[in-house]
Amino acid sequence: MLSLIKCEFVKLKRRKIIYAVFLSAMLFPAGLSLLLKMPRFAGRYGSPAELYDELYISSVGFGIQFLLPVVLGILSSVLFFTERDNDTFKALRTVPVTSRQLVLAKIGVLMISSVLYAFVTHLTIAIFGSMFFTYNDCPGYALLTLCNGIFIAMGTLPLVILNVTVARTYVFSVLLTIFYTVLSFFIIPLYPVVPKIVYQIVPITTTTFWTAGILGKIGKVNLELYGAELRDAIPSTLNMCIYMAIVGTVSAIVMVKLYERWEN
Repeated sequence: MLSLIKCEFVKLKRRKIIYAVFLSAMLFPAGLSLLLKMPRFAGRYGSPAELYDELYISSVGFGIQFLLPVVLGILSSVLFFTERDNDTFKALRTVPVTSRQLVLAKIGVLMISSVLYAFVTHLTIAIFGSMFFTYNDCPGYALLTLCNGIFIAMGTLPLVILNVTVARTYVFSVLLTIFYTVLSFFIIPLYPVVPKIVYQIVPITTTTFWTAGILGKIGKVNLELYGAELRDAIPSTLNMCIYMAIVGTVSAIVMVKLYERWEN
């Protein structure tokens, strides 16, 4: 399995896309640092520590919860379209690699890439936050960023299924990915008026609410300002882990079945 994952990373490295993934992880932390440094924005906060907190919260919200699904959607298109575009399914039959192993290797690449993306984002926040404001990285920030990387990767797997079944070109795949992400963010502010099941079944939306709950627990967000509806929308960490495990497992099974059908 490790050899297969290494081979998949070699494919991405050959196409230079892996470098774009990590560069995109620096985009929002760097840009938001410059934006928050401007007097018109900096004057809204009482101290450099508050500016650092705002940099972290905004970078996770835009850089991981918004941009990362798009990045993973594009990455998955490259990973899962390779065999189809090069017509190498028949060649795979000559080597001792099953559809299950191949799919799990590709999912492993997505998971590793997502975690590394989250790590680079957190590191960039720490560097730029220390340069422009002050280092105010509480112990929970690093773990929260890592969990966001894992949950977003799991939550993007249903999108991967849509990409490999509906999308026939890379352009359509990118458009589908952007639509999925924008729709997820469009649902978030509607939590007081839409049925609870609507935002609970969308993985990215659920991740956003869970993150807000954790930030509230560590004292970085005042949830009381948003009313009881927001508190009701926040899932527990246990429920979040169970839900994402179910999403990931079901998505993996479906993708294995799809690959088996394509091979035949």
